[in-house]
Amino acid sequence: MKKIFFALAALVLAFTGCSQEEDAIQVSEKKAVKVVVNMDKPGFGEDARAARQGWEEGDEVIVVLDGKSNAYLKLTYTGNNENPWETAYYEYVGVDGDYVKQTSWQTIASTGTAKAAYFSSGIRGIYYNAEYVSIKSNAEIFNRGECVMTCEDGTYSFTDGVLTLNITMIPQVAQFTIRGLDIADGYSVGYEGTIDVYAGGKITAGGVELNPVGEPGIEYGAWVHDNKDGISIYASPWQEAPDGFEEAVDQQGGLGFFCFYLYGTDNGYYRDFSGRSTLKNGDAVIFDGPTPGVNIWITPIPQ
Repeated sequence: MKKIFFALAALVLAFTGCSQEEDAIQVSEKKAVKVVVNMDKPGFGEDARAARQGWEEGDEVIVVLDGKSNAYLKLTYTGNNENPWETAYYEYVGVDGDYVKQTSWQTIASTGTAKAAYFSSGIRGIYYNAEYVSIKSNAEIFNRGECVMTCEDGTYSFTDGVLTLNITMIPQVAQFTIRGLDIADGYSVGYEGTIDVYAGGKITAGGVELNPVGEPGIEYGAWVHDNKDGISIYASPWQEAPDGFEEAVDQQGGLGFFCFYLYGTDNGYYRDFSGRSTLKNGDAVIFDGPTPGVNIWITPIPQ
């Protein structure tokens, strides 16, 4: 992704109603279903430090209607002003446990709830469970934290063959941008501190559950994103210490402590921050990376 968008907060979706079976409309295979997507433009608020403030071509959002785990919509951003979202419908048909792309639709209520999730590294696979839709992202495969957004109170309406989605995506992480670096140089980033990081998750009837990467208090790997200012990574700052980690937080000087480890081909760069206790999901932080001849590169990275 070229301009990593916004500091996204972990998106937890929660359905807001039941499926209204008495108003269900059977979609005919002979009549195409048009999908209208009313989705906000994601960003880290109005924060000028956010390197990305909009959708990028190829971004994928998974949407589940009425909490049904046997079907989902995949929305792919095209960047086309006339048709910005390409829509595909998938239904579980019991073939080797896979969802299969369909040309016809299940029964759809006239109105209902919609939950959605976005994972910035891209989707590696989607798997069926009787109680949820499981989404595995590329970052999850490599145990890396990524940018995550969710919607838990979306709605839809279906009238005259037109399905209209009304979705607001909420960042579930903050964005950290390291200025002046080129992703093509093969950097990787690790971080630790009073933060959580996520990769992949599931959409359930009750909401969106995100998969944590590792355990609190240890070093995490980050999925690195490209943008106009350098490279960006994402994490969710703690607002309070999780049970059992109060002492560790005190030892680090309280909430708002973050360490970054930047790995290059031969050298490394370390930087830490403290006192950012007001940082929250949806915020953005930008800081300078190492400058040859100015910064001292640390070899090896401190463990």
